[in-house]
Amino acid sequence: MFSFIREGALRPFAVVALLGALCVSPRAVAAAQEAVAPVEREQPIYLKLPWAFQFRFAGYVAAVEKGFYRRRGLQVLLLNGLPGAGVVDDVVGGRAQFGVSSTALLAHRAYGQPVVMLAPVLQKSPHVLLALEAAGIDGPDDLKNRRLMLADGFGSAEIWAMLRTAGIIDEDVAVSEPSWRIADLVQHRVDAMDALVSDHPQQLKRLGLAYEILRPEDYGIDFYGDLLFTSERYLSRYPEKVAAFREASLEGWEYALAHPEEVIDLLLEKYQTAGNGYGREFLRQEARTLRGLILWPSTEIGRSDPARWEKITQTYVDLGFIPAQVDLRNFFYRSWGWSHWALQLGAATAVAGCLVLAGWWTRRKKWRRSAGLQNDLRQALPRGELVLHYQPQLDLNTEKVIGMEALLRWHHPRRGLLQPGEFLPLAEESGLMVPIGQWVLTVSCRQMKIWQEQAGYPLRLALNLSPRQFFSPTLISTIRKVTAETGFSPDQLELEIGEKVVRDDGERAVAIMKGLAALGVGLVIDDFGGSPSSLDCLKGLPISVVKVDPARVMSAYPYPPPASDVPALVAVARSLGIGVIAKGIETPAQLESLKRDGFRMGQGFLLGRPEKTPIQIDFAMGVV
Repeated sequence: MFSFIREGALRPFAVVALLGALCVSPRAVAAAQEAVAPVEREQPIYLKLPWAFQFRFAGYVAAVEKGFYRRRGLQVLLLNGLPGAGVVDDVVGGRAQFGVSSTALLAHRAYGQPVVMLAPVLQKSPHVLLALEAAGIDGPDDLKNRRLMLADGFGSAEIWAMLRTAGIIDEDVAVSEPSWRIADLVQHRVDAMDALVSDHPQQLKRLGLAYEILRPEDYGIDFYGDLLFTSERYLSRYPEKVAAFREASLEGWEYALAHPEEVIDLLLEKYQTAGNGYGREFLRQEARTLRGLILWPSTEIGRSDPARWEKITQTYVDLGFIPAQVDLRNFFYRSWGWSHWALQLGAATAVAGCLVLAGWWTRRKKWRRSAGLQNDLRQALPRGELVLHYQPQLDLNTEKVIGMEALLRWHHPRRGLLQPGEFLPLAEESGLMVPIGQWVLTVSCRQMKIWQEQAGYPLRLALNLSPRQFFSPTLISTIRKVTAETGFSPDQLELEIGEKVVRDDGERAVAIMKGLAALGVGLVIDDFGGSPSSLDCLKGLPISVVKVDPARVMSAYPYPPPASDVPALVAVARSLGIGVIAKGIETPAQLESLKRDGFRMGQGFLLGRPEKTPIQIDFAMGVV
């Protein structure tokens, strides 16, 4: 059912490649290296992390600070992140060359994301189900009719697999959208949460609260933890850099595990982890826990077991998270032409293996057109499975609700609540995005009209536009028609587009933007400041608002970034008459910092989570 490649099957081709290399003149090789070396030295390599700096990423910190990357000719910058920040999207989209993800990376590959797993750093997954002892949850059997905080879609696959061992299915539990905050558990908003065993239990210990941990491994679910990965495109263009990066990263991990106190000093002094709540004792305990998950020194760091991957893949199939017929060979970093290993392919010969590789893309595209998630998506609208969640946007000084952002979700009949990143790429590729977008526009305008009447004042509606929607020839006429039918004024509608849309097709984008502006529609640049060239997007364009994720802005620069980057972006935008809204506000301290930086509008979990209609809002005083 699953297709893998035996390492030995490719050895003849490695010999051919070696003979070809020997035919090249050493002088020509030297000249070519000399010609490209200066350019390569100027190009930094970005590693995107899924969370703030802590010992979980100590190996990469050590590789930077001890010069392991530099010795191999690599200038590497670490980008810290937040959950849901889209590490896979950043790597596939070229905003970072490497990333760290969970075993869910396999499912991303199964649905067409061209990612390549370089090495599993954690031999054991850190994901567990965490509950307060007072909740009386001693095993999966006790979770029926409970409220669980789980990652969306296939992100919590190992937790769902553990639940299935007790016969628990989607309908038996209430799943909430993840905030990853321990406060939701402490304040009894949920009964149990998907947590990191190296992190969240320590937070409960600080509060003096007893807890229970349910480990999927105890129920036969044996996933890997953090995976180091890159994109197929980057690997094909720079195989030597990928090999060097992988080698230096694993060397960094060996150093970090052998010298934990030295690396903890670096994390505290240079990477300022204490500001995120990760002090010395926390990092020490995290290091001890991670050492057990990496299985070092008894197991080689980065080791992969083909049989284990087959079992993990089967678990995803059994859960209905990926199709039964899926080819994952290019998911694994291979030794031919690069530096690692390949998974098994039964008894296939080298020639047969290459023929299979050659035809794989064609078969995969044919399958994706005719089966799997894309077929389900075609039926999602008529079946009423698509829903909108609304997140309030507030005036940060008065705490008054000034608008709502409509966010699309899909209640998949088998996979539960799916986030946009798990199905919108398929919608965009298949052409379904335009009709889905029209539905979103109609439903959200109708709902916002109701809320405006309740509030007694105009409320803005913010909608995200994909590239296909933005460049659709019917976009302006559709907006004109829907706003007329619903009675929602176009000048209270804001459409969010990414910087990349403007940069990639400037002339056509400007023409469309001017047409929307003439209609009265506001235009928003989302994730503004995510690259050093962001300010170029503002020149001569009818932009009304830019949306800034301060954490993303800070991660776009070498760590630690200049303290003035975010306030400078705010000041420049405001000097051009452009409004600025902060996104991703999660803590009171972050809110106060944003106010000091000059932000007047914002949204985030602290101010209000995305919720289905109707949501309880006191429009004068913010979210209830």
